[in-house]
Amino acid sequence: MTKARLIKKKEIVEREQKKESSLPEEPQKKVVEKTVDAVVDWLESQSTQRQDPRKAFAALFVQPQTQ
Repeated sequence: MTKARLIKKKEIVEREQKKESSLPEEPQKKVVEKTVDAVVDWLESQSTQRQDPRKAFAALFVQPQTQ
């Protein structure tokens, strides 16, 4: 490990201000909105494709019928 170092309040405040000023707010919001929309669409498509679990399990053991 490195040597212990005293962290001053002023340094912490300066770091937080640098982080806040360097992060663009608008593009991040747009990315989050797109991600949420994509997840909602995916969940809706999954719910429409879902079948009854009992029927799916029973289908695994159905004997193929020859004609």
